Amino acid sequence: MLRPAQSLMLPARSPASVFHLIEGGVDITVEGRTFELAEADTCCAPGYAPIALRNRSANSPSFVFIADETPLHRKLGVYEVRP
Repeated sequence: MLRPAQSLMLPARSPASVFHLIEGGVDITVEGRTFELAEADTCCAPGYAPIALRNRSANSPSFVFIADETPLHRKLGVYEVRP
């Protein structure tokens, strides 16, 4: 959940990520390119990409489902977070 007008910066990590917007409106910036998601939109980001999420609404929360390959990367011993 992103609170109204909340922004969240995710670190660059080895797994790729998939974002699915359940409710609200969110801007996702991946490697300097911004995508505007509306309800039921899905977006993906490659591994090692810095990702920024921003709730466009100043009044309502947005709900984003995030799935990634973290368990697989940890099992294989290749999980990495870059500063």
